Amino acid sequence: MFYVLEQALNSLLTFIIGIAFVRYLGVEVYGQYAIYILISLFFLNLFYNLVTLPCLMEVSERRESRYLLTSIVISMLFFTLIGLASGVFNLFIGIPDYLLVPIYCHIYCVDDCVRKLMIKKNDFKLLLLRFSLVILSILPIALSPLSNVNLYFFIFPFLVALSLIQLCYFLKYLRVKPLDLNNTLKLYRGNLGFYASAKMQWMSSNIISFFAYSLLSTANIGAIKSAQNIASLFSFVIISIEPYLISKYSNMKKGKYNLALIKLALAGSLVLLALGTTLIALKEVIVDTLYAGNNIEIKTALIVLAWIPLGSFLNTMVKVAARLQQRPKSLFVSSMLSTAISIFTFYLLFDEYVLLSLPISLLLASYVNVLIWFFLITFLKSVK
Repeated sequence: MFYVLEQALNSLLTFIIGIAFVRYLGVEVYGQYAIYILISLFFLNLFYNLVTLPCLMEVSERRESRYLLTSIVISMLFFTLIGLASGVFNLFIGIPDYLLVPIYCHIYCVDDCVRKLMIKKNDFKLLLLRFSLVILSILPIALSPLSNVNLYFFIFPFLVALSLIQLCYFLKYLRVKPLDLNNTLKLYRGNLGFYASAKMQWMSSNIISFFAYSLLSTANIGAIKSAQNIASLFSFVIISIEPYLISKYSNMKKGKYNLALIKLALAGSLVLLALGTTLIALKEVIVDTLYAGNNIEIKTALIVLAWIPLGSFLNTMVKVAARLQQRPKSLFVSSMLSTAISIFTFYLLFDEYVLLSLPISLLLASYVNVLIWFFLITFLKSVK
Protein backbone atom coordinates (compact mmCIF):
# COMPACT_ATOMS: atom_id res chain seq x y z
CA MET A 1 0.00 0.00 0.00
CA PHE A 2 2.87 2.37 0.82
CA TYR A 3 4.39 1.70 -2.63
CA VAL A 4 1.09 2.53 -4.36
CA LEU A 5 0.74 5.74 -2.35
CA GLU A 6 4.26 6.83 -3.27
CA GLN A 7 3.64 6.08 -6.94
CA ALA A 8 0.43 8.13 -6.75
CA LEU A 9 2.35 11.07 -5.26
CA ASN A 10 5.03 10.78 -7.94
CA SER A 11 2.44 10.66 -10.76
CA LEU A 12 0.71 13.69 -9.27
CA LEU A 13 4.05 15.52 -9.11
CA THR A 14 4.78 14.77 -12.78
CA PHE A 15 1.26 15.91 -13.68
CA ILE A 16 1.63 19.23 -11.80
CA ILE A 17 5.07 19.92 -13.34
CA GLY A 18 3.64 19.32 -16.84
CA ILE A 19 0.75 21.71 -16.25
CA ALA A 20 3.06 24.41 -14.81
CA PHE A 21 5.40 24.19 -17.80
CA VAL A 22 2.69 24.57 -20.42
CA ARG A 23 0.75 27.28 -18.56
CA TYR A 24 3.73 29.48 -17.69
CA LEU A 25 6.47 28.56 -20.19
CA GLY A 26 4.59 27.17 -23.19
CA VAL A 27 4.61 23.84 -25.03
CA GLU A 28 7.92 24.56 -26.79
CA VAL A 29 9.87 24.86 -23.52
CA TYR A 30 8.04 21.77 -22.23
CA GLY A 31 9.33 20.01 -25.35
CA GLN A 32 12.89 21.02 -24.40
CA TYR A 33 12.33 19.63 -20.92
CA ALA A 34 11.01 16.38 -22.44
CA ILE A 35 14.41 15.91 -24.09
CA TYR A 36 16.08 16.32 -20.67
CA ILE A 37 13.76 13.61 -19.33
CA LEU A 38 14.34 11.20 -22.22
CA ILE A 39 18.14 11.43 -21.89
CA SER A 40 17.88 11.09 -18.09
CA LEU A 41 15.68 7.99 -18.40
CA PHE A 42 18.29 6.41 -20.68
CA PHE A 43 20.95 6.82 -17.99
CA LEU A 44 18.47 5.94 -15.23
CA ASN A 45 18.00 2.50 -16.75
CA LEU A 46 21.76 1.95 -16.54
CA PHE A 47 21.95 3.45 -13.06
CA TYR A 48 18.99 1.43 -11.71
CA ASN A 49 20.39 -1.97 -12.68
CA LEU A 50 23.96 -1.24 -11.61
CA VAL A 51 23.25 0.85 -8.51
CA THR A 52 19.67 0.92 -7.23
CA LEU A 53 18.85 -2.77 -7.62
CA PRO A 54 21.83 -4.03 -5.52
CA CYS A 55 20.83 -1.54 -2.79
CA LEU A 56 17.23 -2.73 -2.80
CA MET A 57 18.23 -6.39 -2.71
CA GLU A 58 20.72 -5.92 0.12
CA VAL A 59 19.35 -6.97 3.54
CA SER A 60 22.06 -5.34 5.63
CA GLU A 61 21.41 -1.60 6.06
CA ARG A 62 25.13 -0.98 6.56
CA ARG A 63 26.12 -2.69 3.30
CA GLU A 64 23.19 -1.07 1.50
CA SER A 65 24.49 2.34 2.60
CA ARG A 66 28.00 1.49 1.45
CA TYR A 67 26.69 0.35 -1.95
CA LEU A 68 24.76 3.58 -2.42
CA LEU A 69 27.56 5.86 -1.27
CA THR A 70 30.12 4.11 -3.50
CA SER A 71 27.78 4.16 -6.50
CA ILE A 72 27.04 7.86 -6.07
CA VAL A 73 30.76 8.67 -6.05
CA ILE A 74 31.22 6.60 -9.22
CA SER A 75 28.19 8.21 -10.86
CA MET A 76 29.61 11.66 -10.11
CA LEU A 77 32.81 10.73 -11.96
CA PHE A 78 30.78 9.17 -14.78
CA PHE A 79 28.54 12.20 -15.31
CA THR A 80 31.52 14.56 -14.95
CA LEU A 81 33.05 12.85 -17.98
CA ILE A 82 29.73 13.15 -19.82
CA GLY A 83 29.62 16.83 -18.83
CA LEU A 84 33.08 17.47 -20.22
CA ALA A 85 32.18 15.67 -23.45
CA SER A 86 28.93 17.60 -23.85
CA GLY A 87 30.76 20.85 -23.02
CA VAL A 88 33.20 20.22 -25.86
CA PHE A 89 30.28 19.27 -28.10
CA ASN A 90 28.40 22.48 -27.25
CA LEU A 91 31.54 24.52 -27.84
CA PHE A 92 31.49 23.50 -31.50
CA ILE A 93 27.78 22.87 -32.11
CA GLY A 94 26.21 25.35 -29.67
CA ILE A 95 23.03 24.02 -28.04
CA PRO A 96 22.66 26.28 -24.96
CA ASP A 97 19.30 24.82 -23.91
CA TYR A 98 20.91 21.46 -23.02
CA LEU A 99 24.07 22.55 -21.19
CA LEU A 100 22.75 21.20 -17.86
CA VAL A 101 21.87 17.72 -19.16
CA PRO A 102 24.81 15.93 -17.41
CA ILE A 103 24.13 17.58 -14.03
CA TYR A 104 20.40 16.97 -14.38
CA CYS A 105 21.00 13.30 -15.32
CA HIS A 106 23.20 12.71 -12.29
CA ILE A 107 20.86 14.30 -9.72
CA TYR A 108 17.80 12.71 -11.37
CA CYS A 109 19.36 9.21 -11.23
CA VAL A 110 20.53 9.56 -7.61
CA ASP A 111 17.09 10.90 -6.69
CA ASP A 112 15.42 7.80 -8.13
CA CYS A 113 17.73 5.55 -6.10
CA VAL A 114 17.19 7.52 -2.89
CA ARG A 115 13.41 7.60 -3.50
CA LYS A 116 13.23 3.82 -3.90
CA LEU A 117 15.30 3.33 -0.74
CA MET A 118 12.87 5.61 1.12
CA ILE A 119 10.07 3.33 -0.08
CA LYS A 120 12.00 0.29 1.12
CA LYS A 121 12.43 1.89 4.55
CA ASN A 122 8.78 3.13 4.60
CA ASP A 123 10.10 6.63 5.24
CA PHE A 124 6.96 8.59 4.38
CA LYS A 125 8.19 11.78 6.06
CA LEU A 126 11.20 12.13 3.75
CA LEU A 127 9.05 11.29 0.72
CA LEU A 128 6.56 13.96 1.71
CA LEU A 129 9.43 16.42 2.18
CA ARG A 130 10.66 15.56 -1.32
CA PHE A 131 7.18 16.15 -2.75
CA SER A 132 6.93 19.53 -0.98
CA LEU A 133 10.38 20.73 -2.09
CA VAL A 134 9.70 19.85 -5.73
CA ILE A 135 6.37 21.69 -5.59
CA LEU A 136 8.22 24.74 -4.23
CA SER A 137 10.69 24.52 -7.13
CA ILE A 138 7.81 25.27 -9.52
CA LEU A 139 7.13 28.67 -7.89
CA PRO A 140 9.85 30.64 -9.77
CA ILE A 141 8.17 29.97 -13.13
CA ALA A 142 4.67 30.54 -11.71
CA LEU A 143 5.41 33.77 -9.84
CA SER A 144 8.10 35.38 -12.00
CA PRO A 145 7.06 38.84 -13.33
CA LEU A 146 9.43 38.39 -16.31
CA SER A 147 7.91 37.68 -19.71
CA ASN A 148 10.92 35.77 -21.08
CA VAL A 149 11.09 33.04 -18.42
CA ASN A 150 12.97 30.03 -19.81
CA LEU A 151 13.71 26.40 -18.95
CA TYR A 152 16.44 27.26 -16.43
CA PHE A 153 13.91 28.99 -14.16
CA PHE A 154 12.66 25.48 -13.35
CA ILE A 155 15.82 23.41 -13.80
CA PHE A 156 17.92 25.27 -11.20
CA PRO A 157 15.33 25.21 -8.35
CA PHE A 158 14.37 21.62 -9.23
CA LEU A 159 17.96 20.42 -8.97
CA VAL A 160 18.38 22.31 -5.68
CA ALA A 161 15.22 20.65 -4.30
CA LEU A 162 16.39 17.15 -5.24
CA SER A 163 19.89 17.84 -3.89
CA LEU A 164 18.44 18.98 -0.55
CA ILE A 165 16.39 15.82 -0.13
CA GLN A 166 19.43 13.70 -1.02
CA LEU A 167 21.42 15.59 1.63
CA CYS A 168 18.66 14.90 4.18
CA TYR A 169 18.82 11.21 3.29
CA PHE A 170 22.59 11.11 3.72
CA LEU A 171 22.41 12.87 7.08
CA LYS A 172 19.77 10.43 8.30
CA TYR A 173 21.12 7.11 6.99
CA LEU A 174 24.62 7.26 5.56
CA ARG A 175 27.29 7.35 8.25
CA VAL A 176 29.64 4.74 6.80
CA LYS A 177 32.64 4.59 4.51
CA PRO A 178 32.17 3.58 0.87
CA LEU A 179 33.16 0.13 -0.40
CA ASP A 180 36.76 -0.48 -1.36
CA LEU A 181 37.72 -0.88 -5.04
CA ASN A 182 37.61 -4.71 -5.10
CA ASN A 183 34.10 -4.88 -3.63
CA THR A 184 32.95 -2.10 -5.95
CA LEU A 185 34.16 -4.03 -9.00
CA LYS A 186 32.38 -7.15 -7.68
CA LEU A 187 29.18 -5.14 -7.33
CA TYR A 188 29.29 -4.02 -10.96
CA ARG A 189 30.44 -7.34 -12.42
CA GLY A 190 27.67 -9.16 -10.57
CA ASN A 191 25.01 -6.93 -12.11
CA LEU A 192 26.25 -6.61 -15.69
CA GLY A 193 23.89 -9.38 -16.85
CA PHE A 194 20.88 -7.59 -15.36
CA TYR A 195 22.05 -4.35 -16.92
CA ALA A 196 22.46 -5.78 -20.44
CA SER A 197 19.04 -7.44 -20.61
CA ALA A 198 17.21 -4.53 -18.96
CA LYS A 199 18.94 -1.96 -21.18
CA MET A 200 17.90 -3.85 -24.32
CA GLN A 201 14.29 -4.09 -23.12
CA TRP A 202 14.24 -0.38 -22.30
CA MET A 203 15.71 0.54 -25.68
CA SER A 204 13.13 -1.60 -27.47
CA SER A 205 10.30 0.44 -25.93
CA ASN A 206 11.92 3.91 -26.08
CA ILE A 207 14.10 3.94 -29.18
CA ILE A 208 11.16 5.25 -31.22
CA SER A 209 11.19 8.40 -29.05
CA PHE A 210 14.89 8.96 -29.78
CA PHE A 211 14.19 8.82 -33.51
CA ALA A 212 11.09 11.00 -33.25
CA TYR A 213 12.65 13.67 -31.01
CA SER A 214 15.47 14.13 -33.51
CA LEU A 215 12.93 15.06 -36.23
CA LEU A 216 10.01 16.69 -34.43
CA SER A 217 10.06 20.34 -33.36
CA THR A 218 10.15 21.09 -29.63
CA ALA A 219 6.64 22.55 -29.96
CA ASN A 220 5.32 19.23 -31.30
CA ILE A 221 7.22 17.29 -28.63
CA GLY A 222 5.73 19.57 -25.97
CA ALA A 223 2.20 19.05 -27.31
CA ILE A 224 2.64 15.26 -27.35
CA LYS A 225 4.08 15.25 -23.81
CA SER A 226 1.24 17.48 -22.61
CA ALA A 227 -1.32 15.00 -23.97
CA GLN A 228 0.62 12.11 -22.41
CA ASN A 229 0.59 13.99 -19.12
CA ILE A 230 -3.21 13.92 -19.11
CA ALA A 231 -3.58 10.35 -20.36
CA SER A 232 -1.06 8.87 -17.90
CA LEU A 233 -2.28 10.59 -14.71
CA PHE A 234 -3.42 7.25 -13.25
CA SER A 235 -0.48 5.26 -14.61
CA PHE A 236 0.73 4.67 -11.04
CA VAL A 237 -1.97 1.99 -10.73
CA ILE A 238 -0.58 0.13 -13.76
CA ILE A 239 3.01 0.55 -12.52
CA SER A 240 2.11 -0.73 -9.05
CA ILE A 241 0.14 -3.74 -10.23
CA GLU A 242 3.08 -5.64 -11.79
CA PRO A 243 5.10 -6.46 -8.61
CA TYR A 244 1.85 -7.10 -6.73
CA LEU A 245 0.57 -9.65 -9.27
CA ILE A 246 3.94 -11.42 -9.55
CA SER A 247 4.07 -11.75 -5.77
CA LYS A 248 0.43 -12.89 -5.53
CA TYR A 249 0.43 -15.46 -8.35
CA SER A 250 3.99 -16.83 -8.11
CA ASN A 251 2.92 -19.75 -5.91
CA MET A 252 -0.23 -20.57 -7.91
CA LYS A 253 -0.56 -23.36 -10.46
CA LYS A 254 -0.38 -22.31 -14.12
CA GLY A 255 -4.08 -22.88 -14.88
CA LYS A 256 -5.23 -20.82 -11.90
CA TYR A 257 -3.06 -17.77 -12.46
CA ASN A 258 -3.78 -17.79 -16.21
CA LEU A 259 -7.52 -17.66 -15.50
CA ALA A 260 -7.02 -14.94 -12.87
CA LEU A 261 -4.92 -12.85 -15.29
CA ILE A 262 -7.51 -13.19 -18.07
CA LYS A 263 -10.31 -12.04 -15.76
CA LEU A 264 -8.23 -9.09 -14.54
CA ALA A 265 -7.24 -8.18 -18.12
CA LEU A 266 -10.90 -8.11 -19.21
CA ALA A 267 -12.04 -6.05 -16.22
CA GLY A 268 -9.13 -3.60 -16.52
CA SER A 269 -9.65 -3.24 -20.27
CA LEU A 270 -13.30 -2.27 -19.79
CA VAL A 271 -12.35 0.39 -17.23
CA LEU A 272 -9.59 1.82 -19.44
CA LEU A 273 -11.84 1.78 -22.52
CA ALA A 274 -14.29 3.90 -20.57
CA LEU A 275 -11.45 6.20 -19.42
CA GLY A 276 -10.16 6.64 -23.00
CA THR A 277 -13.65 7.39 -24.31
CA THR A 278 -14.20 9.96 -21.54
CA LEU A 279 -10.88 11.72 -22.24
CA ILE A 280 -11.72 12.05 -25.93
CA ALA A 281 -15.27 13.22 -25.27
CA LEU A 282 -14.11 15.87 -22.77
CA LYS A 283 -10.81 16.81 -24.43
CA GLU A 284 -11.90 20.40 -25.12
CA VAL A 285 -12.84 21.08 -21.51
CA ILE A 286 -9.87 19.19 -20.02
CA VAL A 287 -7.17 20.84 -22.18
CA ASP A 288 -8.63 24.35 -21.91
CA THR A 289 -8.98 24.04 -18.12
CA LEU A 290 -5.56 22.54 -17.41
CA TYR A 291 -3.43 24.40 -19.92
CA ALA A 292 -5.28 27.75 -19.96
CA GLY A 293 -5.67 28.04 -23.70
CA ASN A 294 -7.14 26.57 -26.85
CA ASN A 295 -4.21 24.35 -27.88
CA ILE A 296 -5.38 22.33 -30.87
CA GLU A 297 -2.12 20.31 -31.06
CA ILE A 298 -2.56 18.92 -27.53
CA LYS A 299 -6.20 18.03 -28.22
CA THR A 300 -5.26 16.29 -31.47
CA ALA A 301 -2.52 14.24 -29.81
CA LEU A 302 -4.87 13.33 -26.93
CA ILE A 303 -7.29 11.64 -29.35
CA VAL A 304 -4.61 8.99 -30.00
CA LEU A 305 -2.79 8.97 -26.66
CA ALA A 306 -6.02 8.46 -24.68
CA TRP A 307 -5.69 4.76 -25.63
CA ILE A 308 -2.09 4.40 -24.41
CA PRO A 309 -3.08 3.44 -20.79
CA LEU A 310 -5.01 0.45 -22.14
CA GLY A 311 -1.96 -0.64 -24.14
CA SER A 312 0.29 -0.17 -21.10
CA PHE A 313 -2.08 -2.24 -18.96
CA LEU A 314 -2.19 -5.10 -21.49
CA ASN A 315 1.61 -5.00 -21.74
CA THR A 316 1.81 -5.24 -17.95
CA MET A 317 -0.38 -8.34 -18.07
CA VAL A 318 1.94 -9.80 -20.71
CA LYS A 319 5.05 -9.04 -18.61
CA VAL A 320 3.49 -10.67 -15.55
CA ALA A 321 2.54 -13.77 -17.59
CA ALA A 322 6.03 -13.92 -19.13
CA ARG A 323 7.64 -13.73 -15.69
CA LEU A 324 5.36 -16.40 -14.21
CA GLN A 325 5.81 -18.71 -17.21
CA GLN A 326 9.57 -18.07 -17.37
CA ARG A 327 9.43 -16.86 -20.99
CA PRO A 328 11.77 -13.83 -21.14
CA LYS A 329 12.96 -14.66 -24.67
CA SER A 330 9.42 -14.49 -26.08
CA LEU A 331 8.92 -11.12 -24.42
CA PHE A 332 12.27 -9.89 -25.74
CA VAL A 333 11.47 -10.97 -29.33
CA SER A 334 7.98 -9.45 -29.26
CA SER A 335 9.41 -6.15 -27.93
CA MET A 336 12.03 -5.98 -30.67
CA LEU A 337 9.57 -6.80 -33.47
CA SER A 338 6.96 -4.31 -32.26
CA THR A 339 9.65 -1.62 -32.01
CA ALA A 340 10.80 -2.25 -35.58
CA ILE A 341 7.19 -1.98 -36.80
CA SER A 342 6.60 1.25 -34.83
CA ILE A 343 9.79 2.87 -36.22
CA PHE A 344 8.76 1.94 -39.75
CA THR A 345 5.27 3.35 -39.10
CA PHE A 346 6.72 6.61 -37.74
CA TYR A 347 8.81 7.23 -40.86
CA LEU A 348 5.88 6.23 -43.08
CA LEU A 349 3.55 8.73 -41.39
CA PHE A 350 5.97 11.56 -40.61
CA ASP A 351 5.75 13.57 -43.85
CA GLU A 352 1.93 13.64 -43.94
CA TYR A 353 1.02 13.44 -40.22
CA VAL A 354 3.91 15.18 -38.46
CA LEU A 355 2.27 15.67 -35.05
CA LEU A 356 0.43 12.34 -34.95
CA SER A 357 3.28 10.23 -36.33
CA LEU A 358 4.81 9.59 -32.88
CA PRO A 359 1.52 9.04 -30.93
CA ILE A 360 0.29 6.54 -33.54
CA SER A 361 3.65 4.73 -33.52
CA LEU A 362 3.68 4.53 -29.70
CA LEU A 363 0.11 3.25 -29.68
CA LEU A 364 0.88 0.68 -32.37
CA ALA A 365 3.99 -0.52 -30.51
CA SER A 366 2.05 -1.20 -27.29
CA TYR A 367 -0.72 -3.23 -28.95
CA VAL A 368 1.46 -5.04 -31.50
CA ASN A 369 3.79 -6.19 -28.71
CA VAL A 370 0.85 -7.91 -26.99
CA LEU A 371 -0.34 -9.56 -30.23
CA ILE A 372 3.15 -10.79 -31.20
CA TRP A 373 3.72 -12.21 -27.72
CA PHE A 374 0.48 -14.21 -27.84
CA PHE A 375 1.34 -15.40 -31.35
CA LEU A 376 4.78 -16.59 -30.20
CA ILE A 377 3.34 -18.39 -27.17
CA THR A 378 0.68 -20.11 -29.33
CA PHE A 379 3.33 -21.08 -31.89
CA LEU A 380 5.69 -22.51 -29.26
CA LYS A 381 2.86 -24.55 -27.73
CA SER A 382 1.92 -25.98 -31.15
CA VAL A 383 5.56 -26.94 -31.83
CA LYS A 384 5.76 -28.81 -28.53
